[in-house]
Amino acid sequence: CQKCKNKRHAGDCWKCTKCGKLGHRTDRCRTSETGCYNCNEKGHRKRDCPKLDRNRQGGNIRGGVYQLGAVNAQEDPKVVTGCTLNLLNHSFPIDLMVIELGSFDVVIGMDWLSKNDAAILCGEKKVMIPLKNMALIIEGDRNQSRLKIISCIKARKYIENGCELFLAQVTGTVSKEKRVEDVPVIRDFPEVFPEDFPGLPPPRQVEFCIDLIPGATPVARAPYRLAPSELKELS
Repeated sequence: CQKCKNKRHAGDCWKCTKCGKLGHRTDRCRTSETGCYNCNEKGHRKRDCPKLDRNRQGGNIRGGVYQLGAVNAQEDPKVVTGCTLNLLNHSFPIDLMVIELGSFDVVIGMDWLSKNDAAILCGEKKVMIPLKNMALIIEGDRNQSRLKIISCIKARKYIENGCELFLAQVTGTVSKEKRVEDVPVIRDFPEVFPEDFPGLPPPRQVEFCIDLIPGATPVARAPYRLAPSELKELS
């Protein structure tokens, strides 16, 4: 090769990345001093090269913070502004965002809590919101029962997914005092039963007998089969 003064080879000439010369590879370089991989000059490394473009170099990248203004937030179609949150018959303005909530009806963010100066007592499961003349206290569910309660939104999603729904209505009733007329047999035959029952009959022995006709004797006749003519006369 006229360029690298080496034997014939296919493709581009070999260039050593250690010394920067043509005609040999890096693993066969006889130069002990390591040069710059950027400008191929000796005496410094690539990280200290004065010809290196610092603007294109990686390394430590300065972080950036992006802020979403109120105007851009209102333009989001998922944000519903001008809503009202009712807590214990007290109304509060709130902006809602439509998200997948699961078993919750609404999730209140830290911005809304800080705006209303709310205090969260995690140990007592309480949220205190100061008002003008009082403090609104919202207590969590203290029920220790194992009964699982789901919200209406989650129940509707189960129905839309094809789940079976069993509706049970529970009403509290007060039992009334039983009367004699409430028994069907006594109500149908009032002339047989007295108006007032003094109580249950006393325990006694059952007396059962069959009255016989005086002078009658039991039938003592050997059974035999009648002829058809005799059966006809009896009939």
